[in-house]
Formats: sequence, structure tokens, C-alpha cells
Amino acid sequence: MGRGKITFADRFCGILKQAGHDREICRLIRQDNYPQPPQQPRKRSRLEKLLLCALLLVRSTSPSNLIAFFSPIDEVFLIDCYVLPWVMLLSVLLFVWTPAYWAALLLAILRIVDIIDYRLCVLLIDSEVEGWKSFSPARSTIAFFFNLYEIITAYAILYLTIGHFANNNKALKTPVQALYFSVVTMATVGYGDFVPTDDFSRLLVVLQLATGLIFVLAIAPAVLSFIGNRLQAK
Repeated sequence: MGRGKITFADRFCGILKQAGHDREICRLIRQDNYPQPPQQPRKRSRLEKLLLCALLLVRSTSPSNLIAFFSPIDEVFLIDCYVLPWVMLLSVLLFVWTPAYWAALLLAILRIVDIIDYRLCVLLIDSEVEGWKSFSPARSTIAFFFNLYEIITAYAILYLTIGHFANNNKALKTPVQALYFSVVTMATVGYGDFVPTDDFSRLLVVLQLATGLIFVLAIAPAVLSFIGNRLQAK
């Protein structure tokens, strides 16, 4: 093999290293040694440690770690080779491959958890070390809208597969209706044409509202930091 060529073993080790990085942060948090110098480590309550370690555990098992097999993970590569395929896959599951009931259901839940966990890890853990200086407005805005579309589409899949909704006794049955109801719910508009007909479906709506709130709160600090930096630069 030529010098400097990345082997299969090197790429596989890259996956393990990517996942192991989050487990190492979890260990530092448990020992009250995070963030490390030059930042000042701080003590956390047991509940906070439990929450942060749970978030890191989920992120360490995220499918996004698999793309480390092909390239080091950076913002551009993450959007191009991880987020975009998810956007297309969820669209296909909703509009084309609707008979794949369990596959669509599991993948929708996986993606919702993946997005929210990633955003919370950035907000509560990564920002303590990196801050928001590396925030790229253009790329982050693109990722924001892609993630927003993914969440809306994923919940539309849930509404279509396991939810029970009706409009004047006419059940929600088509992908367009499910997507419409998901957009209306996410926007907290509430036209009242489609409504949940059982407690489980009402719980799904509450979960989507909570997901939307967490998603917005997780992205807000980066946006506010960028605006503040621009104002200071003037």
C-alpha cells in the first residue's frame, strides 16, 4: 500500500474513535473534569450528569458515526452525506413507500431522536468548549431547515401509520393530509379541521409540540451569538 493511504482498518477505527470520543466526555463529566483547561471545569448535580451522559450515550450510537468510515466528520460533510440522504429517505417513506409500515415507523422515530439528541448535545455540552465562534450562518441555516423538514415529515409518517385523526368523521388517510397536519401542528396554528380521535394520537401531537420547542430553543443561542458578534464588529 502507498504511503499515507487510508486502509479499511483505519476507517473502521475512525468509527470507533468517533463513538469513543463521546464516551470519554461522559467520563470527564462524571468526574467533574469537563470542560478541560483552558476552560474552567465545573461541578454538576447528579441529575445533570445523568441527563448529559444519556445524551452522549445516544449520540455515540448515532448512525452519523458511520460516515467517519468515509471522511472526518465536519459540518459540510455531515450535511451533504448524512442529512440529505435522510431528507430523501423520509420523503420516500411518506409519499412512495407507504406499505413499509414498520420500516417507516422505526426510521421516523430514529431520526427524530437523532436530531433532538444532536441539537441538545451541541447546546449543553459542545458549546462549553467550542462556544459559537465556529457557527457558520449559511450552512447552519441550511441544516436548520433540513432538520425542520425531517421532523415534520417524520411526524407525518407517525400520524399516517399509528395515529388516528379525523375531519368531520373522515379519517386522515393520505400522505398530503398527514404532512399538512404535521406542518399545522409544528407551526402551532391549529385550524381545527383534523383533530386526534384518541388519547394516543393526542400524545403524539403533544410530543411534536415539545420536539418543536426543544428544536427552536437548541438553535436560538447560536443565532443570537452570531447576531451579537455581527453587531460588535460594526
